[in-house]
Amino acid sequence: MQRLNVSIPEFTRVAWVSEPARQAWEYKIAAINSAWFEIERSSVASQVRSGGLQSIEPDNLVRFQQWCSDQSLGMVIVGQDGVSPVYGNAAIPVTPGKAWTYRVYFGKDPVGFANAWGKDELEVGKALGYPPCCSIFFNWNWKQQGWRDLVYPMMQGQDRITGPHTCNILLRHIGVRATFHLPCSFDCPLSDIAAKRILKHGRETGFTEEMHWIEEMLNWPVRWSSLHGVTIVTTPILKIIFSSDALSTAVVYDREGPSYPDEGASGVDFPFRMVKPMALKGIEDTWSDNGFSSLFAMRHSHDSILNAIGPVPLGKERVLDLGCGNGALLKRIQGRNPDIKPVGVEIDEAKCSKASLLGFDIYWSDIVRTDAYLVHDYHMILVSINRLMELNATLFLSKLSKHTKFLVVYGYQGWYDSMNDVINLDYELVSKTKTPMAEVRLFRVR
Repeated sequence: MQRLNVSIPEFTRVAWVSEPARQAWEYKIAAINSAWFEIERSSVASQVRSGGLQSIEPDNLVRFQQWCSDQSLGMVIVGQDGVSPVYGNAAIPVTPGKAWTYRVYFGKDPVGFANAWGKDELEVGKALGYPPCCSIFFNWNWKQQGWRDLVYPMMQGQDRITGPHTCNILLRHIGVRATFHLPCSFDCPLSDIAAKRILKHGRETGFTEEMHWIEEMLNWPVRWSSLHGVTIVTTPILKIIFSSDALSTAVVYDREGPSYPDEGASGVDFPFRMVKPMALKGIEDTWSDNGFSSLFAMRHSHDSILNAIGPVPLGKERVLDLGCGNGALLKRIQGRNPDIKPVGVEIDEAKCSKASLLGFDIYWSDIVRTDAYLVHDYHMILVSINRLMELNATLFLSKLSKHTKFLVVYGYQGWYDSMNDVINLDYELVSKTKTPMAEVRLFRVR
């Protein structure tokens, strides 16, 4: 295939087939991306693979270094990259005055990785746990031949995409895939083995839903088409349009899929199917009780808290949420830590009833009107900074400090710096996380 000597700037666009499809799957894709970031780290810490490579913002480098130290992992900075809001096919150079990240290896052999970086792709792949066949393929086609999208080389003259869903990387631009590397083919047996190991680890880490969604999406029918530097990936619920190699003639590859989402569009052209009109069901409103405008907003805000408490090992201990609403946050925490004993306090009777239906121990009261919940000790207590601002925080936190090892304080509308000295009386700041959705601080009892 002849490639034209033109290059389109990096871009990625997503077009949904319908609003119901977007509502049903946008938050799931966001959850997959959040989980994948955590699995990238935990899979190395758990020795599922020998090393990892991540982009770390400068403000988070010290915290990441501490995490590596806590996990007895080495780390080394191998480069700097510019930041793009979308997935790209190539690294972005650093531009003065614009956001950038460190590219950091973490794993067993940081010195060996640094020596191999940029010189020996096979050793780099080995250090990251990639199959050698895929490292050789990547080096030849990406590094030597300059392909931006490896789908065409992966096909090796075939006219349809076959192979296990674990090797399906067609949805990688929205963060949905089962491997950390790019396979050398859609039926690479070593990539299939590696992907199954990663998916298993994801479930064991508590991301059962996210791993199910990944496998479901990778089993959908999908069409890949490319011409003159623009590639379109068409699925039953959305299209992904992005810049790629400028192929001189149109190329179309189809991959059959055994499953089809309820929200998938109906049509006669592949990958669509003729389906009965869907009796649209409204998504159960689990977010309004907790003060959020949408399920998407609640999931992202809770993701911030889950990421902040991730480094704290939780076994069969009690976890207390002060102001638990309908129990949605406790349910997410239990999803990642199945053995915990969730406990909540909530003043709203209707919300208490919903949380109780989840099987949690719930106290129907204001958090200061009763301290009956403090008959137990807790490994971790969570509370909103807005709630602390409404009461005698010094006295309240002093009482909590006698019954917990860790305190998580979160703010969805920002952080009140006036609370810093109050909290630090009894607690030592372990880490803090700030996202557009929330600011979360993790404290340990002094």
